[in-house]
Amino acid sequence: MDIVHLCTQLARSGQVILTLTEGIDDETARIHDQAGEWSILEVMCHLYDEEREDFRLRVMQTLTAPHLPIPGINPEEWVHSRNYAAQSLSRVRQQFRAERIRSIQQLQQLHNPPWQTHLNHPRLAELTAHDIAWSWLAHDLLHIRQLNQLVYWRLSATTSSPFLGYAGDW
Repeated sequence: MDIVHLCTQLARSGQVILTLTEGIDDETARIHDQAGEWSILEVMCHLYDEEREDFRLRVMQTLTAPHLPIPGINPEEWVHSRNYAAQSLSRVRQQFRAERIRSIQQLQQLHNPPWQTHLNHPRLAELTAHDIAWSWLAHDLLHIRQLNQLVYWRLSATTSSPFLGYAGDW
């Protein structure tokens, strides 16, 4: 397990997420382009919560106390119970940035951790710390794709140009 590479990639993907959401006002960030899909703001709130309550916590728990039950999470429910739509995008971006920095710092402090240690996940069976760590990056990439699509839809809905086909097929 190359912790330096993982930290570099998490820093890069975190920066891409922040860049994609930079300069978007709260009204625009709350728009739902398709029924049932998350808004830009909801994606950012989700990434912030996952940073604190899922990936970092589960990697560290797997490395230090894999025998303990893992705390439950419910990202789909959090959208409503944590009232994501009422949040400020700029504030959530700042919170995400701070948590990502904290995550990378914690990972960098690890010295030869037992990456093959596993925990028993209630739905996914045995997951190693290695699996969870790389899934963290994959999760970022999935949401980068989602944010790209949301930003593209905003561009196509708000531009004065009736034709964006010159750019290529989406």
